[in-house]
Amino acid sequence: YGQVVAEVRSLLAGTNWEGCPVLPGVPSGHDLADNYRERIVKALEAATEGCGKRPDAKEDDEKELYFAVDHALPTHRGTVLTGTVLRGSVAAGSSVYLPSIGKSAKVKAIQSFKETVVLASKGDRAGLQVAGVPGLATTMQRGIAVASREALKSVKVCVAKVRRVDFFKSEMKTGGKFHLTVGSTTVHATVTFFGALEISKDPSGHGDGLRPPAPGLYASQATYLSSYGEGEGSADVPAPVAYNYAIIALPRPVTVPPRGRMIGSRLDVSSAPCRVAFTADVLWGGGEGSGYLFYRSKEKTCRVHRLG
Repeated sequence: YGQVVAEVRSLLAGTNWEGCPVLPGVPSGHDLADNYRERIVKALEAATEGCGKRPDAKEDDEKELYFAVDHALPTHRGTVLTGTVLRGSVAAGSSVYLPSIGKSAKVKAIQSFKETVVLASKGDRAGLQVAGVPGLATTMQRGIAVASREALKSVKVCVAKVRRVDFFKSEMKTGGKFHLTVGSTTVHATVTFFGALEISKDPSGHGDGLRPPAPGLYASQATYLSSYGEGEGSADVPAPVAYNYAIIALPRPVTVPPRGRMIGSRLDVSSAPCRVAFTADVLWGGGEGSGYLFYRSKEKTCRVHRLG
């Protein structure tokens, strides 16, 4: 039993299932069969605890409303915003802020699958009947709705944890241009990779050790990478790392939810089997600069011959 479990764990190492519970199947009458069902139930409960919540997300971030709007329909009672609650919840009688037009609207009623409800929570498809913004259906078709103006932040430069998509085979170089999608917004972005050495030494794997650097100061964690994954397999980074840090520069300010997720693609490459390059979890962002001054370790060796 122990040998089989060890072999399965070694096969799962380096995948998304690394560290998950491994339970053997047993025939009826076996010594382990009596408590097998109980062990399965406990393993499922442990595996699904906090399901849907990112491990590096803050508790307050999970409670903030983030409603992705896919249609705005005019009615004689106002405007109906249809979409999906991606985070938090929204109740009838509350107010929502629409960052694309910079206005707030009152939620008069909520429907989900043709039934009137008083609350829509994370994962629900819903239609919000809102009032207080005349002509909303003509000025907004897609976008987001949040609880308040403070729930979102517009950034032009952000620092993120970037994970490469396995099926994307092209090289991801620093300074490269990617199509970056945030919600329903897609813009061009320039990406600068860094920090693989420090990530390989981070036991948490969540990048919690990275903090915004003080402006004008060199940050020891800002080791420059000319491409994603540079240095893997070397003496400094002996094993592949799950992600790299990256500075993402946008051409204009884009609204990003707290610790939101972006998708980087190469939509201009038509012949590639996969054009989605990476996912990026935003750590923090701001205005024009990231605050990092990069360094790159270099060395030269020589031999001195004594003369005379």
